[in-house]
Amino acid sequence: MAIYEILTKSGNVLKTIIADYAFVEANYPGKFLEVVVETPVVETPEPEPDRLEAIEIKLDKVVKDIAAILESTRIIPESINNG
Repeated sequence: MAIYEILTKSGNVLKTIIADYAFVEANYPGKFLEVVVETPVVETPEPEPDRLEAIEIKLDKVVKDIAAILESTRIIPESINNG
């Protein structure tokens, strides 16, 4: 199926139809043009993470930061006993 413009003898558009090529050729031989429709390209933006996912990302960062702080401030028992 395609869109066709049916033409008058003088080449003006009489009507526009949607049909198979075989139908148009059989019923309007030499009196039609296929209409080419260009579909615009629409860019879809990256979806934003939903609220729960955003919270999970932030919590993961906080947990890693806390773990790094605890690791950097850990007191090693040997240093207390040998100190």
